Amino acid sequence: MATRGSPDDSERIASAPDVVLISPGTAREAALQSIDDPATDPATRSEALWTLGKGAIEDNRIREAITLLESAIDLVAHDPVSTSRIRRSLAVALNKDGRTGEAFAALDRAEADCGGVERGRIRNQRGRLLIDSGRLDAARDELEAARNDLRATGDREVEAQALCNLGGVCSMMGLLDQADDWFQLAVVAARETGQFVVMAGTEGNLGYLASRRGDFPTALRWYERARSAFAELTNVELSVATLECDHARTLLDAGIDDDAVDAARRALVSASAGGNRILAAQSLLLLAEGETLLGRLDDAEAHLAQARQVFSDVGAQPYVLHADHLMIGVSSARLTADFADADDGVAARASEIASALHNAGWRREALSAAVAAGEIALRRGDTAGAIDVLDA
Repeated sequence: MATRGSPDDSERIASAPDVVLISPGTAREAALQSIDDPATDPATRSEALWTLGKGAIEDNRIREAITLLESAIDLVAHDPVSTSRIRRSLAVALNKDGRTGEAFAALDRAEADCGGVERGRIRNQRGRLLIDSGRLDAARDELEAARNDLRATGDREVEAQALCNLGGVCSMMGLLDQADDWFQLAVVAARETGQFVVMAGTEGNLGYLASRRGDFPTALRWYERARSAFAELTNVELSVATLECDHARTLLDAGIDDDAVDAARRALVSASAGGNRILAAQSLLLLAEGETLLGRLDDAEAHLAQARQVFSDVGAQPYVLHADHLMIGVSSARLTADFADADDGVAARASEIASALHNAGWRREALSAAVAAGEIALRRGDTAGAIDVLDA
């Protein structure tokens, strides 16, 4: 579940979504009714607060989610299994709030509370936190242990999610064959257990893997298959947006620019419908990249400005840099002499962006920016400057 502009794979989290079996609106309404009913027992009230907490996480109301989940735990403090399940959700919220250490502590407490009953599910969640923390080797070990625990207890449903997470971490580590194997197993397990959101998302991940191998026809077939699966589901806007971002990236890499722009627009619509500003801004970067290649420079410039503002607001500096890099590409396309007339400031800024992206770990974007900076230097007759940029 990972996207762009397109950060390097170290920024791409291709993990299984939590499965929603009923409409979030319906679940929220039922939970609110339970809480408002004075006859509701503590266990049922805790369940309702847990439901509302998970919904708040999905809506990115993180502080509210933490409060709801902590209240849910207090109501069933005597029940180790119930508290363990709620702590898994609390760990997600704490991590999203930047309190990663507390998130790991919540999972450790959950495991201590329930012994082996929930261990596989807890390890699966811990593996996702380790992915978010960039500890990929540890994440793979934890997820493999989770998969073994889940198989031992017959928890095929969560095993499907662990398999998807394993595929994601292997993809990020560059172990593409292993990632493919895990994703294929995840598709089978998700289909068997009726987790069609997980199945469709994993098919999209298989498309992304194929694109990394340069096998664009296979990648596009997987994307189409995933799109068809999502079309049969509801409340999957953000999953669709992630899929379409990956699809757009693949189409851009394959040089199919018109279709890439269409995919990026679909991603933008879905991300906006799902209320995710970051994903919408990532879609705008892809849209602008395609529009630049098609010569729609005014549109590209406007979309880059919108995306850059969002990333600036949330402090996502690597994305800001990537937007600046793409904006230089728009400027380049406007200059008939291909930057022969660009001033020293433009050339220096292009080189600075390349260096900053590299330092942020965005290797793919850093390379693209370095090539662009080198081209600017060459077209200005600065051969030594071009060599310096590309050597760096």
